[in-house]
Amino acid sequence: VFLSRGLSDNAEILVWVRAVATTLLAGVVAKLLLAPGGALAAVPVEGRFAALALGVAAFFLFRRSVVAGVGLGQAAVALMAWWIGA
Repeated sequence: VFLSRGLSDNAEILVWVRAVATTLLAGVVAKLLLAPGGALAAVPVEGRFAALALGVAAFFLFRRSVVAGVGLGQAAVALMAWWIGA
């Protein structure tokens, strides 16, 4: 953080760091959706994708709020797990 103080937001190194972070996040989400472990494996794949869709919709509906997107997605998965008795 100390070294990046003088860099602009469009500096090539920061663009690269942002791309790597986005790629890692996409990989984690894909793993959770397609090959989950633990209690999440009990929720059907359709339910996990529906929760993802609800989370993305909430993100955009609430002015790009990450908290709203994650909160609604998590609540949807928890509700589905409860509904199926997992």
